[in-house]
Amino acid sequence: MISKPSDIILHITPQSPTNNQLFEKKKKLLLSTYS
Repeated sequence: MISKPSDIILHITPQSPTNNQLFEKKKKLLLSTYS
């Protein structure tokens, strides 16, 4: 299982510009969840 926030963020790294906004939202959510 992925446990560390950094691992999750790396795992959901956007693969195209269209996914960038979604990625940023997820990243902010994860950072706020694990901070």
